[in-house]
Amino acid sequence: HGLKLGTTTDGPLAPGVARDLSRWVTGLPATASAAPAVAGATPVQDFWAQAPGPARWYASGDLMLGALIAGVALLAAA
Repeated sequence: HGLKLGTTTDGPLAPGVARDLSRWVTGLPATASAAPAVAGATPVQDFWAQAPGPARWYASGDLMLGALIAGVALLAAA
């Protein structure tokens, strides 16, 4: 958010935050019409959070269970 200095929320405000906030509040309603500051004209989204598809046959757990059973069977046969 940029209001605090450093990586924690404890500590002093960043320089100029209190001044800018007080100017904005005392200038209302004239300062309320300012457009929001947006970085870039159009947002770019590289990744899409969607539900994953079904697991493949080798990642579904059946292969691990089969390998475990085969290992126990080989140990019992030895």
